[in-house]
Amino acid sequence: MTSYNKVNGKYTCEDIDLTENILRDEWGFKGVVMSDWNAGTDAVTSMKAGNDMLQPGQERQYKAILEAVQNGTLDEAILNRNVKRILELVVKCHTFENYKYANETDLKAHAIIDRTIGAEGIVLLDNRSALPLTANVKTIALYGTTSYDMVPAGMGFGSTGVGYYCVSLVEGMRNAGYTVDADLIKKYKKHLFDEQKRLYPNGKPPFSLTPLKRAEEFVPTSDELSAQVKNNDVAIITLGRTSGEASDRRVEEFYLKENESALIKQVAEAYRAAGKKVIVILNICSPVETASWKNMVDAVICAFQPGQEVGNCVADVLTGKVNPSGHLPMTFAIKYGDAPSDSNFPYDYEFKMPSFAMGSGMNFESKEKEEKPKEAVRNVDFTDYEEGIYVGYRYFETFDKEVSYPFGHGLSYTTFSFEIVSSDINGDNCEMKVAVKNTGNCAGKESVQVYVKAPAGGLEKPAKELKAFAKTKLLQPGESEVVTLSWKLMDMASLNEKSSSWELPKGTYQWMVGASSADVRCTVTQKVSKAQKVKVHNAMIPPYKIAQHDMVKR
Repeated sequence: MTSYNKVNGKYTCEDIDLTENILRDEWGFKGVVMSDWNAGTDAVTSMKAGNDMLQPGQERQYKAILEAVQNGTLDEAILNRNVKRILELVVKCHTFENYKYANETDLKAHAIIDRTIGAEGIVLLDNRSALPLTANVKTIALYGTTSYDMVPAGMGFGSTGVGYYCVSLVEGMRNAGYTVDADLIKKYKKHLFDEQKRLYPNGKPPFSLTPLKRAEEFVPTSDELSAQVKNNDVAIITLGRTSGEASDRRVEEFYLKENESALIKQVAEAYRAAGKKVIVILNICSPVETASWKNMVDAVICAFQPGQEVGNCVADVLTGKVNPSGHLPMTFAIKYGDAPSDSNFPYDYEFKMPSFAMGSGMNFESKEKEEKPKEAVRNVDFTDYEEGIYVGYRYFETFDKEVSYPFGHGLSYTTFSFEIVSSDINGDNCEMKVAVKNTGNCAGKESVQVYVKAPAGGLEKPAKELKAFAKTKLLQPGESEVVTLSWKLMDMASLNEKSSSWELPKGTYQWMVGASSADVRCTVTQKVSKAQKVKVHNAMIPPYKIAQHDMVKR
């Protein structure tokens, strides 16, 4: 599926360079290309560009295509080509194999899979002897509205419809055999009911592509906290963020709201003063600010949005039924402005849901746009990706920027050692074998990550880049496993924009094995004796001038 936006002044669904020259000719894609819903403005150009299926299909599109074929501006052979690709996909479907679908779905089996996968991906960010919960923990105080109203997944057309349920953390901890503070449950139920009426006076929240508003946090009084500390063995605070389509999260969602910060601070002070542990669960879609408060608490878990079994997934990790083995696929910056995309990411817009008309696109508004309606406004009508090759961890690692949690980070209830068994370049293939040993006291899994540092000189390069990763099986204490990691030789190449080619310089490469981008355990060097260059399609430099009206036009 092609995206809504333009790249170098052209809608992606109308750009033959992307859909035919690169996707099919260069990358060898053999399937169907379709547009996102109502994307682009010109159905005929989309067809010529290799967009086989225009969604959701409109009368004006049918008419434009038919007229273009009749007047000769659209070769019927192109139309036949696109239809053929669709039919080739159709005949591969199970319907043509006399597949008999079941009227009854095994939802219990699906729930088990969801729970297993969800728990497997949870990341333990911090742990100061708080987890897994010890045997003397019997009663638990759950704070944060998200503990009672968890976020299983994103919004939009990918969200769950009929049959939807979501296991709360209350249910998850009860299922694990714990007693959850009943007084807190009553308070939060009332608070959530009141917030629902405030946010959605007409009743149930509407279907939405974009993230819905969530209930504000409330902070217990000091007297309430004193009583809760006496009645409970541990405090768990859950913070949540929703995600969706069309519009990215706003900048203020990176930082905690005033009530969220106050909740962590006051709960942490009260419980830790009594010698009791405080744990924070992040039920989020992407990073939030953690540096200012993570040392106030005893453990931090990033659960992401693991599906309908979310409460059970989190409970499995808290109790030690599952030893966490997830690792971060992104960097948690200390502050929003630390990210290299800060200067050009359009976080200060007002998003307006488009009408579902062909070419409506996604409309963004800002004060500057109101003042200059006919001008192309930076970060509203267009964005220059100024971070260049330094996307994500590549920036933080190259420029030694301090972070809250590095890319690839993830703790365990046990410990592991790494040892390089072998490394080799054989033709076009690179391979490493790494022995991973469980050196701790409980069973667990570990993810081995291989980063490569290229020789200095020539094209600009990051300090290191991830090239391969693999997770071990469940290792018992003292048990080892040799993990094989492989990648292609040209995966270590850099793109030369001027010559539109991938270039692999000769020289000495460092292959680094670690548990995160910042936690390298062992290194080996490999020599590339001959430089290589692979010419690719010119995708970086537009072969046409990008006009102002191309950027402004909706």
